[in-house]
Amino acid sequence: MSELDVVRASVEATASACAEVLGELVGATGSFEGTTLTVIGFLVRSVTWEGERFAWSEYLLYQPRLGFRWLVEGDGHWSYVRPVAAAEPITVPTTSALRSR
Repeated sequence: MSELDVVRASVEATASACAEVLGELVGATGSFEGTTLTVIGFLVRSVTWEGERFAWSEYLLYQPRLGFRWLVEGDGHWSYVRPVAAAEPITVPTTSALRSR
């Protein structure tokens, strides 16, 4: 078995395990603030800052009357996130000039 075959088998096993977990998550329902929400998506995100990787999980929730919400977990801490309305863009001058005397 070549090194490529080993890597391919590992990727396939990981993808299969992820699909199994996602199959259990997507479609699950839960109640928050008296409203039942449905999990419609899941992802793991991360950022590297000064050589250290920080990862968190995001569960995309939906309820027809409320719309979309997110349940975010990072380091054992949970946040319930609602979207905010987009703000009007503002124009900021990008040039300046000095008057000569």
